Amino acid sequence: MYYHLSSTLSPCPMYHFNPLLRTISIIPYYYPYTPSYPRSFEEMWLCNNNNLQRGFYSTPQIIAYENTEAFQPHWESLRWFPPMHDMEDPKVTAKTTIENKWKSLNGAPGAAISYVEEIETGYRIRYQNGAIYTKKTKGPAYWVYGAINEKYLALGGVESWLGWPVTDELSIKYDEGKVMRFEHGEIYWWPETGAIEIDQVVLTYKGIHCFGTTSGPGSDEVYATISVAAPTGRDNEPVNVSTSLTKLYTGVDKGESFSDHIELYRGKPYGLNVTFVLIEHDEGDPNKYYKIVHSTVSTAAAAATSGVAALGGPLVGGAAASILKALVTPVAKGINSLLGTGDDLIGQSTIVLTLKDLVQLSARHNEFVLKNQIPYKIETPPLTGQGSSFKGYFSLSRA
Repeated sequence: MYYHLSSTLSPCPMYHFNPLLRTISIIPYYYPYTPSYPRSFEEMWLCNNNNLQRGFYSTPQIIAYENTEAFQPHWESLRWFPPMHDMEDPKVTAKTTIENKWKSLNGAPGAAISYVEEIETGYRIRYQNGAIYTKKTKGPAYWVYGAINEKYLALGGVESWLGWPVTDELSIKYDEGKVMRFEHGEIYWWPETGAIEIDQVVLTYKGIHCFGTTSGPGSDEVYATISVAAPTGRDNEPVNVSTSLTKLYTGVDKGESFSDHIELYRGKPYGLNVTFVLIEHDEGDPNKYYKIVHSTVSTAAAAATSGVAALGGPLVGGAAASILKALVTPVAKGINSLLGTGDDLIGQSTIVLTLKDLVQLSARHNEFVLKNQIPYKIETPPLTGQGSSFKGYFSLSRA
């Protein structure tokens, strides 16, 4: 059936298939059959059960034509009018999502001070206390407020390197801190520090300083093994242990510093256990003691985390700290019992760095500098043995 244009141009459009042009057009047409055309534009969109099929308005005549052999080859090539759910106004949907979040917070953000705003690839409504963001029209939505919100906006909000929020503000267990996670990092807050933005930290070994040599004749030859135990966030391996061996420092005399640079850890600041073992080289093989130290720390870590769920994540920083502190005694006992031949143990020290330590130290710009040679933020206590005294030094920064 062919449809003729109305002389009055009916306000109700009709989807018309032109078999010659192989197209669908939306133009005002005159509808000769009362039962098969909508009485209003609204009725057309509401479909009235079967009036709107496969995304376009249908009549018995169009349905009949669809079933002909002439039409079937063109079915896949046609661009039909999009389904109704694709016709929703994304701004309206996002507004509903954000308002539902506001309701779930019992109105805690206060009264709205803006309409829904399109920013980057998502939406936001600003309130008296912060703002609610949603990257997708249908959520999830997150509330950013307080000191964390101030820091977030100062960095550029969603346009900053942090990206969009992916959680609400959360309390850090066993701590007074707060944290909010974003696509590419976190913002932490403690009462005494304020808000600190961070993604990953880098722990670097920087060298040693000799405060006194061993009691034997001549200069000393020393080296160190350094093991770092870090939470992984994996249930099958809550803590990962990596061990590094320094170079052999020769001709070591009192008052001398020896700089070095070994990256020990790069990752999230969820807590670290650093075991520093300083050894005087006689005739032993440094690689042998490197393996001993690594095995000892790994065994202690496995025992301490047996039956413990994943420790990764800012909310369990306190729990991770207690586990990392529990490694100190078994590691010390294990190393003392295993290192007895070949080379001599000068001393060992285990430093536990909590989530709070890592965030605060990495954010601090100023470093100490020893003898104009070794920049550092962390130092071991004096390692004394065989009549000597040494310290090891470390730097910590944001990645």
